[in-house]
Parts: sequence; C-alpha cells; structure tokens
Amino acid sequence: ALFLVHGGLGIPPSAPRLLDGLATGQAVYAFRASGFDASTAPFEDVPAMAAAAVAAMRRRQPAGPYRLGAICAGAVVA
Repeated sequence: ALFLVHGGLGIPPSAPRLLDGLATGQAVYAFRASGFDASTAPFEDVPAMAAAAVAAMRRRQPAGPYRLGAICAGAVVA
C-alpha cells in the first residue's frame, strides 16, 4: 500500500501523475490533518502526528514494508 501524508494545508497531496503511474489494484490511503474542523483537535506536535499516522498504517497494514508519500510539511511527518 501507499500512504500519503498531508501537507501544511491539511489535505492529502493531489498527484494525478503519481496515481496514474501506479499499478492496477495498488492500494492508496491518505491522511487528513486533525483539527481543521470542529470534530477533531489538532495535534500538539510533529511526533504526535507521526505516532497517529503510524498507528493508522498499522491498523490498515499490520506489517511492512510501508511506502510513504508526502508534500510540504507532510514530509517531516512521514
């Protein structure tokens, strides 16, 4: 699977060329930032964001390898 980490705007990267180049059937998941709406609180820091992303990846795919994609500030989290 490919996991995409959001950038500074809080939404996952939109990369049509990247997605078009993936193999048919390739699973792609994207993280959206917490705290951009009233239903979630923002993370306190980057380590907390990264820990939440790792937990979510492990729920979806318990064992690696993990493939990460990111843009902007998301590269720090990834």
